[in-house]
Amino acid sequence: MGYTNTEVLEITRIFPKVFSLNIETINKKMDNMIKLGYTKEEVIKITVEFPSIYGASIKNINQKIKFYDTIGMHELAIKDTKQLIQSIHLSYARYMFYQSIEINIDMNNHGKLFMNQNKFKKAYGITNKEVLEKYKYYYNRN
Repeated sequence: MGYTNTEVLEITRIFPKVFSLNIETINKKMDNMIKLGYTKEEVIKITVEFPSIYGASIKNINQKIKFYDTIGMHELAIKDTKQLIQSIHLSYARYMFYQSIEINIDMNNHGKLFMNQNKFKKAYGITNKEVLEKYKYYYNRN
């Protein structure tokens, strides 16, 4: 599949549930990420850094990548892969919140999108729950 022995060991160390997945499922998820605009080498890098992505549904992966694409952050999956763990609902809500206070989020300051919940509340006086209620994410398949 293109992984080195060291990468396979790292994936299985971090995400032992990979053994419960069949090769067809892994291939489908790799192919899906390639269709989303990543090279095979980038998909390998992403999955080595965040092997739990193999446990996510294709729908979930697509929602996240397509959202980050729409805000000009396609390379997030490559440059800061572990941020993909955050729910699409929270990423969207925080992004919209920042837009409302005229802070543009991009790859230069994307850490604001993923900051610890306590730091976020302290900095902006609003909780994740409040942001999620104010800015609801609705998935559009188009």
